[in-house]
Amino acid sequence: MHSSFFTSRRGFVRSLCATLPVFSFDQLAAATTLGIQFITSNPNAGLDWPVRLLLTQDDNGDVWAVWTDFEWIAKRHNIQDRVAQFKMATMVVGSIISTITAK
Repeated sequence: MHSSFFTSRRGFVRSLCATLPVFSFDQLAAATTLGIQFITSNPNAGLDWPVRLLLTQDDNGDVWAVWTDFEWIAKRHNIQDRVAQFKMATMVVGSIISTITAK
């Protein structure tokens, strides 16, 4: 017996998988390089890397993307020498979430 929660969540995950693009090696390499730069500035930043992107769906069917703010990560780990890299990380996440579309 399947619960309606399981069935609806399975459908939700399938629809998300269908809408998310396949990322290129260059995009993945850029994200990895950014993470290494933060960790080399302060190894404790490894607690927040890799950054996770959580997708949720509310009762209205709207999909939301949630992640840890990069400025908060910089403050948490007192990283002051990677401003451009944190800006780039924000742009990368913005690029990823811009690909999430409604069906």
